[in-house]
Order: sequence, then C-alpha cells, then structure tokens
Amino acid sequence: MIAVLTALILAQPEHDYLPPAEALEQVLPQPWREVVSAPESVTLEGLIPIAKRSREVKVRWRRSLSREPESVSAVKALFLNGASYAIPGPGWAQISLCGPPIPSLRLTFTKSKRVVTAELCFGCGTLWLSFHVSGRKVRDESFDVTEDAWLTVFAPLVPQDD
Repeated sequence: MIAVLTALILAQPEHDYLPPAEALEQVLPQPWREVVSAPESVTLEGLIPIAKRSREVKVRWRRSLSREPESVSAVKALFLNGASYAIPGPGWAQISLCGPPIPSLRLTFTKSKRVVTAELCFGCGTLWLSFHVSGRKVRDESFDVTEDAWLTVFAPLVPQDD
C-alpha cells in the first residue's frame, strides 16, 4: 500500500505557479486590462461581514482614489503585474483552510461602460473579480494572490483604525 501511495505522489506534476504573463492573461484578459490600466475612476471600500462567517458584506468606509495619482499608480501596477497572482499550474489546485473567505476590501475600476470590481480577503489571500458592461455582469472569477505584495500596496490606503 505504501508503495502505491509513493508512486502516486511521485507521479504528480511538480507544484508550480503559472508564469506572470500567463497569470495576468488568465486574471485580466483584454479588454478588461484596459479598464484597469486607464480607469476614469477608482474607488476603494472597506468591508465588514453582515453576519458572522458570512460572505455578505456591507461598506464600512469608502475612499475615491481618483485624485491620488500615486495611489492609483501603485494599485494599477499591482493588478497589471502577473507576479501578483499565485495561480497553480496545470494539475494543481489550491484550497483554503481559513473557513469561508470574507472580503475585507473592495476596489472598483470604471472606464466608460465597463467596470472591474475586485474584492480581497487577506485572511486567505483570495481575490474575487467581477466584470460588468453597462451594469450587467458578464464574468465572475476568483484567484489567489501573493499576499505580501497586496498588503504592501493597500496598507497605506486603509484608515488607521481598520
């Protein structure tokens, strides 16, 4: 039995993440990358759960980043860098052991009729993206992120008491 389990483990592909270019293409394909790279407005919101262990949230605070070019540049650079995402290569999946992921931040990029909404859970390093055209959701996905990079960018943008 041990020999069979050892053979199965050794036969698994090496755990590897997608290269940055492939990760970015999977997370933000065109034309959504254009929305993030040249948004007309960027809004950051702090979220809290409505009920304990619930994915449903309400907005605790809201901040427009549109008048803060350095903040918008840092956020855009993070989203447009494929190395910011930890997406397993073929044959691998990631699981979260922290319970139901609950987003603590929401970021909204708007350009004309297109909107990219990103919600982040720093407890498990999960990013949910939803894509809207003229108010209609056309795509909804979730990805893992390289947590340290995201914390570095967002920590200065969050109020001190949060």
